[in-house]
Amino acid sequence: MRTIAQKILAVFLATFFVVSVAYAATSNLSGYGWAGQKDAAGNTVGVGWVDFTGVTMGDSASSGILSGKAWSPNIGLITFNSTELTGCPTAPCKAAADWVNLNADGSINVKGWARACSMYASGCSGVLADNAYRGTWDGWIALSNPSGTNWSGTNSVRFNPTTGDFSGFAWGDQVVGWLDFTGVKVTVPEVPICSDGSVAPNGDTTKCPPVIKKCADGSNAPNNDVAQCPDDNNPSSPTTKYCADGTPAPNNDVSQCPTPPVIKKCADGSNAPNNDVAQCVTGPVVTPYCTNLPRYTQTTAPFGVIRTSDGKCSCPVGKVMKLLNGRYDCTTSHYEEH
Repeated sequence: MRTIAQKILAVFLATFFVVSVAYAATSNLSGYGWAGQKDAAGNTVGVGWVDFTGVTMGDSASSGILSGKAWSPNIGLITFNSTELTGCPTAPCKAAADWVNLNADGSINVKGWARACSMYASGCSGVLADNAYRGTWDGWIALSNPSGTNWSGTNSVRFNPTTGDFSGFAWGDQVVGWLDFTGVKVTVPEVPICSDGSVAPNGDTTKCPPVIKKCADGSNAPNNDVAQCPDDNNPSSPTTKYCADGTPAPNNDVSQCPTPPVIKKCADGSNAPNNDVAQCVTGPVVTPYCTNLPRYTQTTAPFGVIRTSDGKCSCPVGKVMKLLNGRYDCTTSHYEEH
């Protein structure tokens, strides 16, 4: 829950020194003022607590007009309605917050009048009650010095827009005396906020700017749709799923990818012709070299050798394998290399 100061500042701060401020067009007051003091004998006199729940205050666009009625259990209703304040002691005959001329501390003077409805024979206007009932009191309550200056020794009524609190005193003459506004405050309505933290235009969140959706890399999602964001495997393309062979999956569904064929191999490790091992060449591996002789000495197998199935070479009976002129060959046993 935001504080009153946060609620008001969310709307006022940008225009704090320019009084074209506008939060709620009309805000409700709440809390109690106190009208009581000690007489010479030490007794508390005055009308006591005054409930401001029924009073509202307008913004600068409505000239800050106060309206509605406060309530005192001792003198009844106290009106702030301009239509019921005609004939006040000093014009203007209304109660209003002066949004234009801010005080040095940023507070706003509340000027004008209120009146106790008990002064009338009935209701809150028309013929006054008999003097025997009301005495010489006319029921007027001044919110500020009629001359426009602060009361001597005290402050006139003020409103602090950063806290929503009222302060200062109104003067109700012989019956009410000083009415202390400490404890009275503006009940600021919740200001609708957009998802980006800005105040909703005209208090309507449906008029908020669209939410810009982001991809994982912080870029704006294509068409504001995160499903179209690039993926890690193919960052230059939308989120596309791929088959094992690297081709895009049909309908972006890997379960629809074709099953890669099994590459069948022949015994020598080569791919089977037409992927059919039945077509592989069978039999011993034929090589022109003798597997039991050093390879570097051979360009072809020695002439006249006997080859075994494993590629080894031997000489016929009566001959032996000799290294002759840099190569092996079968020769008679008595032949020596020169």
